[in-house]
Amino acid sequence: MSVNDAKHAKRESRVERPPRALRGLATALLLAASASAGCSVSALEGAGYVGPTNACSDACAAGASCVDGACVAAKTSYPFFLEITPPTTAHFAPNTTFAHCIGEQSGGERNLDLPAPAIVFARIEATAVTCTNGKPLGASLRLVRAGAIPGAAPGTFEVQGAPTETTPDGVSLSVPPGTYDVYVAPTDDCAIEQIPPYPLGTRTFGSGAQKLVVSYQTSLPQFAVNLVDETATPLVALGASDPTEARELSLVAKSTGNVVSTVARTCGHESTATLTLAPAVARDPNDPLTHDYTLRIAPSKAACGTVTPARVQPSYDVEFAGLSVDGGSSGTVAVQRASKVTTVSAFGDVRAIVSSTPVAASVVLRSTALVMPNGAKFGTPFFVVNTEADSTSGKYFVEAPAGTYHAVAVPDVASAYAVWAAELTLARNQSIATITVPPKAPVQGLVIAPGGASFKIGTIDALAMLDTSAGALPNRSQSSPFALAKDAGAADYTRNFSLSLDRGSYDFVARVPEASGYPWLLLPLVDVPQPTTSNPHLALGSLTVASPVRLSGVVRDPNGDPVSHATVRARAVLLGTGAKSDPSTCSYTNARAVAIAETQTDESGAYSLVVPADFAGVPRSTTP
Repeated sequence: MSVNDAKHAKRESRVERPPRALRGLATALLLAASASAGCSVSALEGAGYVGPTNACSDACAAGASCVDGACVAAKTSYPFFLEITPPTTAHFAPNTTFAHCIGEQSGGERNLDLPAPAIVFARIEATAVTCTNGKPLGASLRLVRAGAIPGAAPGTFEVQGAPTETTPDGVSLSVPPGTYDVYVAPTDDCAIEQIPPYPLGTRTFGSGAQKLVVSYQTSLPQFAVNLVDETATPLVALGASDPTEARELSLVAKSTGNVVSTVARTCGHESTATLTLAPAVARDPNDPLTHDYTLRIAPSKAACGTVTPARVQPSYDVEFAGLSVDGGSSGTVAVQRASKVTTVSAFGDVRAIVSSTPVAASVVLRSTALVMPNGAKFGTPFFVVNTEADSTSGKYFVEAPAGTYHAVAVPDVASAYAVWAAELTLARNQSIATITVPPKAPVQGLVIAPGGASFKIGTIDALAMLDTSAGALPNRSQSSPFALAKDAGAADYTRNFSLSLDRGSYDFVARVPEASGYPWLLLPLVDVPQPTTSNPHLALGSLTVASPVRLSGVVRDPNGDPVSHATVRARAVLLGTGAKSDPSTCSYTNARAVAIAETQTDESGAYSLVVPADFAGVPRSTTP
């Protein structure tokens, strides 16, 4: 199976679908590279490396010239930026990653002067909270870097704690200066029942100390939830209270997943729970709650009095648009009583699709529809089961409400089997269908130098691309060292890497030795299909490393002192269809970032690295 064959069937249907919006570039990017003339190949002996090295011959490839005896390009055909992370032992900003923007895509000397980090403090003040016996309230501070590029340095920073005598301003985070979405929440169990988390929206932090004080001195809006059973009867009217009925209710922002209300707990047949809402929750007399929020009702983890809550009880996610809202401050939700849940206890199994061999796997079942005692199905309740299938029998145990479930089996990443899904029905006196998992897809390729010589040493990384579309299966990243091999009857080497992968899309990065003088190779957006009898593996063919673009300089802290042993990483920015970019400020939308080089500074803070002039399979003359 060729790369073109593998991608053809799915390519057109996913051109505009984020986050895989780079499909417009894919046809050119996924062509197997042919050897290009320009650099001769010799062997570096006696230095721990034997293989192709970058050395000038009669002419270098287009866009490159001979510099100090090696073929070197002046600039890349794509935007990129650098990340600098001082080590954990550094006196300045330990383990904090800074981005250095490069507007003109060119190499050369680049001294990296790091700014002083922003030190963000957060403290909660709420005189109404009395359950902490006078102790300062604990707080969780979460900062999400606005506009962070997927694949770049982590965009989320979080810390928890409470003010002390030595830290009266509360918890703190050291982050690069920039713009962040800020979320502060109480961490004490009793406090979260009295005051809600506080989304502070977008804030820009410069270097130095930035203090946030979240004060709950004023009254906040509230929303009452009335609970009824499947017959619309208020729970309180059902007679003797059932202590196994214990629930937790909260409001969740759909866009972020953050809780934006207090957590209300009900016990027995209590019919009403009141939520105090964060100030950021929009309210309007004609539309009391916008449709950006979901009411979540979950089984309580805490005991209801002296009785343990029911073990099998569904959760509910209720769109506010679907609530029966009364007067703008209350709504009604139907729930299934724990005593009425039809519980199924049964074994399922996971087996190989061809041989029926038992397969060890993690199994996650998420309900698609639960069954009420009278046979009516509800689309709102849900139940999630996490279980394990053992390697001896492939069996797993399930205890869950009756209904239909979407099940995903995830074999160990080192196994020969791929992630797979099945639709299962759980019903009393009915066996659970077997989940049959297919083999992984073998992917092979040969990384070569421009003169045609194969690399004997190196590492191939298959970096999984996340697919968030409905029903998509997760795929997992994998790495493997190079190992030269020949096909039967072949005179020359036909591959130096071979991986077995889950079905899905990947960026392939080949990390060749620094001693070769060549950069890493990037082959983005490869669709790996499920293998078939007629196409048992995916052949990427020969992939030629590009000419290097050299960068060097010194990393310094705000005092001008060198930062030794810092990690310096280069990331290519892959722009999707309709992407907007400003490389001078590292501002990108509809884009991804992939690591293409990495090194460490020496004792004097100096660094040197090379990045590829082009992606694999894209001739220099055709790149934008």
